[in-house]
Amino acid sequence: VQYLAGLWTVEAISDELSALADTVLAAAIPEVWADMPKTHLPQPKIAIIGYGKLGGKELGYTSDLDLVYVYDDPHPDAPDIYGRLASRLTNWLSSATGAGTLYDVDLRYAPTVTAAFWPVQLKPLINTSAKVRGHGNINHSVALALSVAIPILAALLISCAKKFSPASAIQPN
Repeated sequence: VQYLAGLWTVEAISDELSALADTVLAAAIPEVWADMPKTHLPQPKIAIIGYGKLGGKELGYTSDLDLVYVYDDPHPDAPDIYGRLASRLTNWLSSATGAGTLYDVDLRYAPTVTAAFWPVQLKPLINTSAKVRGHGNINHSVALALSVAIPILAALLISCAKKFSPASAIQPN
């Protein structure tokens, strides 16, 4: 209503819609984790990277969420556990209800075709991204550099990335 009355700019609305999506994602992760039947940690070691409109803080009313799930957990069952978490979270966000769908979720930005519905382990992703200096996998490196980690989980992503990359490769804003 305030936008229609000219009190808010399109940029301000986009910022607020993006912040709302960040908040929803950050709040949903612990709820989905608590609902999981088999976990080995009290809190998941996962980050969500937002690409597209979410990553650029340009979310609109009908925008989808372009997401990649990244985990940093050496547990032997981690791929399955975080795969179930990602699947359940995506389902929570995109299920049709009587009130409608909260968000359409697009997972096609995952670094590999097989990772589309699975979270990506952090160390191999960072190692792939570090190849940009040697002109390795530039496409995903640039996408990773231009993406934004959901703020509440960004500290986890950055601290873990520093473990696996040269100091010059990770520059927090």
